[in-house]
Amino acid sequence: SDFTVMNVGCVKIGFFGLTARPYAIDGGQHNGPVYPDLPALEMDFDFVGISKQIIAKYRQEVDVLVLVSHMGLTDDIAVAEQTNGIDLILGGHSHTTLEKSLRVKDTAIVHVGAQVEHIGRYDLLYDLQRKVIADSQFQLVANTPEKIQADPGTNKAVAQILHSYPHEITETVA
Repeated sequence: SDFTVMNVGCVKIGFFGLTARPYAIDGGQHNGPVYPDLPALEMDFDFVGISKQIIAKYRQEVDVLVLVSHMGLTDDIAVAEQTNGIDLILGGHSHTTLEKSLRVKDTAIVHVGAQVEHIGRYDLLYDLQRKVIADSQFQLVANTPEKIQADPGTNKAVAQILHSYPHEITETVA
């Protein structure tokens, strides 16, 4: 499916995702086939057009619309500038770290960097009577042991999984 809805209390939040163009042999991104040996596998990188289709099809069904993007900040800004109806873009791919959310028209854009260096939190207050986002706040936290404590349960689960693969962990892949 190209779209999903999450109910948070009585607020319906719609989510859709878009990902970056593939990379060519020269290292640059392109709009061509993902795999030249499989020309039937086509992908559409008209991010604005796809977003407009999603907005037209689903916007009236949800209170808040979120784009989960792996397109990079430049394409996130372009989508926000050329569409109406996306409330929030949770962005990635360009490894950009935004200290505060970027507002483009009525869309907030957040990026938290790369390599899990930061954890971002975006809170919004939705006014059920007026059917609008009344307030929002973005918080960026450095992902360091001093700031974010490791979860013992998660560490134990990861250790159990890795224990099953002692040789594979040290193998050279490429």
